[in-house]
Amino acid sequence: MSIFEIESPLWLILLFLLPLILIILRVSLVDSPRLQLIISGLIRCSIVLLLILALGRALWVTHSDHVAVLVLADLSDSVPEKAPDQVKTFLSELEKRVSNPSKAGLAVFASTAEMVHPVENHPKFPEVIGPLKAGKEETSIEDALLLARETMPNDSVNRVVLFTDGNETRGDSIDFAKRLSQHGIQVFTQRYEADEKDEVLLEDLLVPSEVKKGQSFNVTAVAHSFRETSATLILYRDGFKVQEREMTLEAGKNNLVFQENNPGDGLTKYELHVKAEKDFYSDNNVSSGVVFISGEPKVLLLEGEEREARYLSRALGAENIRVEVREGKGMPGTLDELAAYDAVIFSDVPAPDVSVQQMNLLRSYVEDLGGGFVMIGGEESFGLGGYYRTSIEDALPVRMRSEKKKETPSLAMMLIIDKS
Repeated sequence: MSIFEIESPLWLILLFLLPLILIILRVSLVDSPRLQLIISGLIRCSIVLLLILALGRALWVTHSDHVAVLVLADLSDSVPEKAPDQVKTFLSELEKRVSNPSKAGLAVFASTAEMVHPVENHPKFPEVIGPLKAGKEETSIEDALLLARETMPNDSVNRVVLFTDGNETRGDSIDFAKRLSQHGIQVFTQRYEADEKDEVLLEDLLVPSEVKKGQSFNVTAVAHSFRETSATLILYRDGFKVQEREMTLEAGKNNLVFQENNPGDGLTKYELHVKAEKDFYSDNNVSSGVVFISGEPKVLLLEGEEREARYLSRALGAENIRVEVREGKGMPGTLDELAAYDAVIFSDVPAPDVSVQQMNLLRSYVEDLGGGFVMIGGEESFGLGGYYRTSIEDALPVRMRSEKKKETPSLAMMLIIDKS
């Protein structure tokens, strides 16, 4: 059955233009044959009429009694064990309800989609759903919807019934389903009933992107457990076991922290394995991260009184930090020289010992290269050292204005001496 519809009928008000066009042609002074005027009027009226119908969104709607249903069943590794049984129950009911001229079909999917039974009349679905020919490690719902668009008939009202757990690893099914709706294919979802099973899984292993040799740091992970269970945690560094821990994982989120005190050199891979007493799926029990371990940190220490440098230098050396000591006037003159150090320390260095250019270099070293800068207090540091309104003041989170106390004498004395 077909009907004619206009979604925005207010535009039909413009139909009064049609007789107006005919009146204008009738009173026109153009000397043309009568037949030519009639044809010209009909063409102009037709153009105006088509424009009005377009603005009013005129539709010729055809209703079909033919319904086509395609069932898409997710069989990836993440779905419950009883998922095929749930799909089979639905298909059994669908077989009973589908009658001429309606049609039904079945496709299964995981990383890719496969047609099991084409969309046709009087479907006879298989007793066993699956197995898939392709891998089950990933889930691409978009590929399954693409298969539906390519196989659904053009002379039917098309419906897709999607069975899935929603754990999509590839593609954008929501956007694709919207596009299918624009093509007249509606998508209905059926969520799998979750199994009650023991499961432990690890999130990403968190390590710093870069540390210095000899610097300790934390290796952090989050373990999720459906139930309380005992577990063994094993941390590997470049394939060698470095720590092992027995603990009880609580139901829910568990924060796991390992302290690494003796890292190696260069790119180092850390891998955490969880072996739980109650665990259904073990492939999600491993997580890894990579950290770059560079050489020992190197610090430039500028000391106003060079003999005082030994105390701070000794303390930094005890923390595996290499220290180069220079006098206050030994500040490097180029950014490349500064880049060789991880940090610069000013210890009681007065501002006159550092040129304006060197101060600007130090500010660029901190802001552009991310270098460290420390100024230690003293009689020649901060405001007292003359750093007020300098680039070094801008690089530090302090203001260096020095306020001097005004002393008012309590007594004024004038001496007048006669030298005659």
